[in-house]
Parts: sequence; C-alpha cells; structure tokens
Amino acid sequence: MRSIIPSRLLCVLCPVVLSGLAERAMAVEGAYVLVGTGQDVNVYGVALSWAPWATWPVGTDWSMSLRGTAGVAYWDSREGESNKSLVAVSAYPILRLDMTPIAGIVPYLEGSVGLNLLTRTQIGEHQLSTAFQFGEFAGIGVAFGDKRQYDLGVRYQHVSNADIKKPNDGLTYASIVFQYRFDSR
Repeated sequence: MRSIIPSRLLCVLCPVVLSGLAERAMAVEGAYVLVGTGQDVNVYGVALSWAPWATWPVGTDWSMSLRGTAGVAYWDSREGESNKSLVAVSAYPILRLDMTPIAGIVPYLEGSVGLNLLTRTQIGEHQLSTAFQFGEFAGIGVAFGDKRQYDLGVRYQHVSNADIKKPNDGLTYASIVFQYRFDSR
C-alpha cells in the first residue's frame, strides 16, 4: 500500500520552494552568450546570471562576489558518424574577483565548480557514460561600459563525471563569453 504522506509533504513543500525560487528569479542581473571549442567539439550557449548573493571587500579597491548562473548549451561534434550533438543544461555558483578599475575598465578573475545534465552520454568519439556531469572553469575578463553593463571574458572549462562511471572521457574547451547586465551598477 502506498503512503500518502510523501504526496502531502510534496504539496506543502513545492509552493514554499517555488516561492523561494521566484524571489531569487527577480534578482536576475543579466544574460550572456558563450562560444567555445575543444577536443573536436564546438559549444554554443546562453545563460542567465543572478545578482551577487554575497560580496566581500578585498583590500581597499577590490571586491569578491558569489553569484549564480544557469544556462543551456548546444555541443556539436566535428568528428564521428553518430552522436554528433547534445544539449547540456547547467547551474554554476561563480566566485568572482573584481579588480581596481583602469580607465573605466574593470578586470576580473572568476572560477566555479557546478553541475551539468546532458541529453546523451556520447558526443562524437567522447564517451561520457552518465548524463549527470560536474564542470569547473577558470576565467578572466573585463567589465566595461558607462555603467559596467558589458563583460567580455575567456574561460577554460572541463566537464566530466569525476569517474562516477567509466569510460569518462570528459570534455575540455576554451570559450569566449559576452554578457549584458540589465541592472548595471
């Protein structure tokens, strides 16, 4: 006999969780596009970024922030006869260090470890074995514009399942990222 307690609990928890997500959704700060390539795979993505969840001063002119991003990317293989493409849905918390402005341009460093969900477990000749993948990246860029509403950066990213299941070829690629902030500082 199936218990109805989990169903009732879900009915109570879902509105609470969704209202919390709706509150966070109101803090969407910007959107970005990403174009990358590596290991015979091209990557094209779009994402939303949230306003910083927390910001800390670092010295007198620098600041560090923690923010989130969620996106979707299309991976297109240039090798193999089958499994030529897949879609990746991702969520990443990003730690970002904004440096002292130089002539109105703000250099930054960023890094992250996040999660990806793939529509298939093979892309070209790369065996990924699981749809669930971890991802990490390091990046450098500049924020510019009258209100620092634009970001242009480069990232070096690796996606793999951390050997949860083998084979675990993973994918490593470099990308260019352009972001527009709706609510500029």
